[in-house]
Amino acid sequence: NVNRHYLIDEFQDTSVIQWQSLLPLIENSLSFGYLNLIVGDAKQSIYRWRGGDFEQFVDLPIIKGSH
Repeated sequence: NVNRHYLIDEFQDTSVIQWQSLLPLIENSLSFGYLNLIVGDAKQSIYRWRGGDFEQFVDLPIIKGSH
């Protein structure tokens, strides 16, 4: 079974380890043609003390036709 869609909110507070854990799930979902949504605001990052890395949100690729 594959989860079809993922919605990740407050992504600016996601740590690198959390993102590395989620990425294979999202890649698998995308390989089946499903859409995923990542939402956040780098200016609102408040969890640096626990590994939140807003720069990985800023560095996410923009997929043509996705906005």
